[in-house]
Amino acid sequence: MLLGIAISMFISAGKSLSREFVGLVADTHAEEGLRSAYWLDLAVTDGLSGEEASKAFLNAVRGTHPTRRVGVSSMVFDQAKPLYRVSKEAWSPFIYIEEERHIDLGIKWLIWGIIGVCAAVIIHGKTRDRDVLPLALLTDEDELEEDEDRSPE
Repeated sequence: MLLGIAISMFISAGKSLSREFVGLVADTHAEEGLRSAYWLDLAVTDGLSGEEASKAFLNAVRGTHPTRRVGVSSMVFDQAKPLYRVSKEAWSPFIYIEEERHIDLGIKWLIWGIIGVCAAVIIHGKTRDRDVLPLALLTDEDELEEDEDRSPE
């Protein structure tokens, strides 16, 4: 079971690290709760000049231009403000807000996946090396000892 959870962490890390995006922050959303989630809505400005990028941002805020929603860590969420440029290259462990570098959330999942695999291997090794006597054998020995104590000599 632990190995399955670790593998799902590796899959999540791969998805997070493989994504790439560039855009201006149009809006932010936070879902607080047991499992908090932080989202940035980016106005896609790939390959657009300064004036065209500004128009794309304004249209994204109005809702007439498509935005791309990306999940980020709470640290990135706190630093991202409207009109900030946010970018991430594929397989890069960093998300850039303007020129500031932040670690992608996929790195955390990758570390947890490695810890999970190591723990699963250690637990598996300990359960295989264990010399456990079945309970039936223990009760037979206890009965033999009781019989010896009661025998008249």
